[in-house]
Amino acid sequence: MTTKDYSYNGKLWRPCATVADENSFFHSAFGIRAAEGEAYSDKHYKVRRMRWAAFLTYFENEEIPVVLADILIGCFSAKDAYKHKSIRDKNHFESYVRDITMAGQPVTKQEVPILSTLENIRIVLLSNEGPDPVVTVNPNIEILGDYSNVVEKSNEEVVLCLEGNTFTRLELVGEDSTSKPLRVIKNITAKEHLQHPTSCLLRYKKGGSAGSKGVEFQINLLMVLLFNSLRKLKDWKLSTENNKAGKFDDAILELPESAFLIQAKNKEKTNSKITLNALLSTNPNNSFSLPKYFLSYQEVKNQFKGKNTIIICTNAGIDKTALECLDTSRICTESVLYCADDNCSSHTFNLNILSRLKRKVEIYCQDKNIDQSVNTDNNLKDFLKRLQFYSNYPLGNNNKDKDTEILVSLLNCSGNFYGHISCSEIYAKLMKWFQQKHGIYLTETTANAMFLEIKSDQYWQKLDKYGVSFQGHLLNVQDKTQLYYVNAEGGYVLQELRIHHSLRKYKSKILYASPDGGIELQKRAIEAFELPCHTFLIFSWPEDGLEESVVAEICDKLRNTLNQYEKKKVILVAKSDKLVHQIGLNRSVCGIIDESVTFKDFCQVSQSKLLKEKVVFQGKEVSLEELLETQTDQDYTKKLCSEILEVLVKEEQIRVGLEVRPLDEQFGYYYIDRNLIRINDEKGFGRKRTETISENKIYEMKDKVVVIADAAGMGKSTVLSRLAVTIKNKNPQLWVIRIDLSDYSGILKDFKERNKIIDVTELLDFRETKLSNQLEEVLFSMKRKVVVLMDGVDEISPDYTELVIGLLVQCQKGANFDKVFVTTRPNMTQELESKLQVKSFSLLPFTKRHQIHFLTEYWAHNLKLDSINKKKCEEYAKILLQTTLSCTTLYQQGEHHFASIPLLLTMLAEIFESSDRLEESMDWEGCKEYLNGSRLTPKLQEKTVSQKYTRCLLRRNKSSS
Repeated sequence: MTTKDYSYNGKLWRPCATVADENSFFHSAFGIRAAEGEAYSDKHYKVRRMRWAAFLTYFENEEIPVVLADILIGCFSAKDAYKHKSIRDKNHFESYVRDITMAGQPVTKQEVPILSTLENIRIVLLSNEGPDPVVTVNPNIEILGDYSNVVEKSNEEVVLCLEGNTFTRLELVGEDSTSKPLRVIKNITAKEHLQHPTSCLLRYKKGGSAGSKGVEFQINLLMVLLFNSLRKLKDWKLSTENNKAGKFDDAILELPESAFLIQAKNKEKTNSKITLNALLSTNPNNSFSLPKYFLSYQEVKNQFKGKNTIIICTNAGIDKTALECLDTSRICTESVLYCADDNCSSHTFNLNILSRLKRKVEIYCQDKNIDQSVNTDNNLKDFLKRLQFYSNYPLGNNNKDKDTEILVSLLNCSGNFYGHISCSEIYAKLMKWFQQKHGIYLTETTANAMFLEIKSDQYWQKLDKYGVSFQGHLLNVQDKTQLYYVNAEGGYVLQELRIHHSLRKYKSKILYASPDGGIELQKRAIEAFELPCHTFLIFSWPEDGLEESVVAEICDKLRNTLNQYEKKKVILVAKSDKLVHQIGLNRSVCGIIDESVTFKDFCQVSQSKLLKEKVVFQGKEVSLEELLETQTDQDYTKKLCSEILEVLVKEEQIRVGLEVRPLDEQFGYYYIDRNLIRINDEKGFGRKRTETISENKIYEMKDKVVVIADAAGMGKSTVLSRLAVTIKNKNPQLWVIRIDLSDYSGILKDFKERNKIIDVTELLDFRETKLSNQLEEVLFSMKRKVVVLMDGVDEISPDYTELVIGLLVQCQKGANFDKVFVTTRPNMTQELESKLQVKSFSLLPFTKRHQIHFLTEYWAHNLKLDSINKKKCEEYAKILLQTTLSCTTLYQQGEHHFASIPLLLTMLAEIFESSDRLEESMDWEGCKEYLNGSRLTPKLQEKTVSQKYTRCLLRRNKSSS
């Protein structure tokens, strides 16, 4: 230890003897020494480390405050084991916390601000390299984040020096160096701040400490007591480190007419056995000394009402030397420490030990100068009668899986009313309760509140995971409003998220009553809300299916609570304000928030996040940003309703529009791109101008309405289907809708009979094309968003022609329609051209090259040909077409050759694919037989081809009719 003096605050400071180990910071900052010359030592350093670890564990599932994150980065950098690790890595963070708990590494200078804040004391740290302070650290509330947000200003300071990683206490030169315990300012958390001694919580005087392993065993025992109490007891209260329990202060369960005082002893060497000598030891440091426990019980037995049971519970076994004094039994289900384990035993002491115990008590009293008057047979018999000894208790044997299984079983037996609460979450709550500096009894009411806090934490974490925030605050919690009504007609989650945003800094004061747990859970939430540690109750109200008596009970409970505690606030999230009126508070303390959540309510970062969410638009994922075309002049985001926004926030799938169905996969192999032609009149010249365009370019034309008119079999419907796919692939932001008018005859009849003009959306709503959500309605209304392809205007009854033409004119004028395609046969061409003021297109027939290509690809696909056979197949196609040409006349109208009509060519391909199933196969051979044979030219007689040609015409005419 350095002996150099330091100058600070105009005075000289000198190092004092301080225990120099991994805990030198705690010894120097909080230690005491009983006499001159002894080293400063802090016997509570383990508890302080546990408190430190619990604080950091809180942020494993919470957002780490910026100030704390910066400090932790420095802490990691200062330790070799974590120098290149990230505080965001869960495994590294847990390892760091574990080192803190186990005193695995000494405290570093970088960690001092955290400990200064948690212990609420100013620390002045002087360097051994000069007289000036290196660091003056004050408690900083920003380090705590949501963990605690009320810290009293510290008036106490301690002065230390640091050499390497060893801290040393400094004292003023010339002052009496006999040390007194340092008065540590209490660290008032937000929760403890509300739990003022004048509150309704039951309190007790608290003290004591335990090592980390002992604490873990102790918390597990407290959890067993809690679960068993909930399972079968009434009017109980549970405490720990209760001063009035003496040596039996690890866990105290008090009932109206009895009490259980429990001492928990965890042995790290789980194979150790408790001997008779250990039980009769007069050494006060012996963990199982009955003389010590007897005398302690005499001091405290009158502190508790009724019949007392004292219990020593340990994970260690019993040596055979002690069994002669014990009566052994299995732990029954009625025991307060019951747990399902075959190895655990319960023991009571028989009178064989009485005389020996009395002698040992006498020796113990002599050694400690204690009054012998209590060492009577009656007192000893009473002590042995009340004493129970639990050995091989399962919750301290380093078998985490088994411990968890036992505790989960107990939790379920206790009636886990709250559902989805884990033992680890309850353990964390009990640890926090255990670490409180003030003793507050755990009762059925406070236990329910604890469980509800866990449910609230889960709810808070769920809302955090949505990752959205808002521009302003929904609630002004500084005003006198006690009851807020928040309209949830557009969905509960968005409004709960806005509340979450407004109350973020009050997290520790909030209870959430979820409708998911049923009405009984909500009743319990209101009861727990009466505790002083809760300021806000978020009450999501389902409204449906509840009896009037239940609603009246809820209203009475809320009214009474708010009338009794004017500082408490209830935020009611519901679809109507009916409950507000039933509660019946003065209107001056009620606030109505009726507006729905809009896109603009979100902050810029959250808006960007939502715009990047994917929507399944006609079968393909597209970002909302692309879908709404946010770069255009008009802002369509403001039209999004809260229901759609909620679905986006929850990242649930939204489907918009039917998928544009591609051509039949088989037909796609031999599809031939088509060209279209029309004849335009050149104004002023009296001449005709022919215009030809490919189907791939027709969408780019300036005409808003495109009419395709041609004879049956020319491929109008197929071209329209192909066109829909092409437009959608090239313009994924467009909504492409194909309508086969023949499917809507019944709907058109209904509108005709009612003399009503039909609207496009009304037409769509009658089939699977119905607009099913508000996003579809927004998109359908967007400028130049929709492409409609109507097939078969001529195929509907003439009675509905006027309706359909009116529909087309409506589309032509509608700003939301980017393009309208219509197909018809020639009989309606003139009327459509007149009403729509457009010139129609017709389809160019297949050329000879098209015909050969089509037949070759058709057979190559169906017969699964390789490249060699495909070439031979092409020869078959040429000869077939030549034979057809020579044995048939031109098409009936004299315009096109038979094979230039796509429908007829397809029929020809089907017939001549193979002859093996046909009776007349001896007279000719199909493509398949030709490919498998050895003939140089196929066997195709003109007579046979002519017959097939006639069959094609008959099929075509039947199809047309």
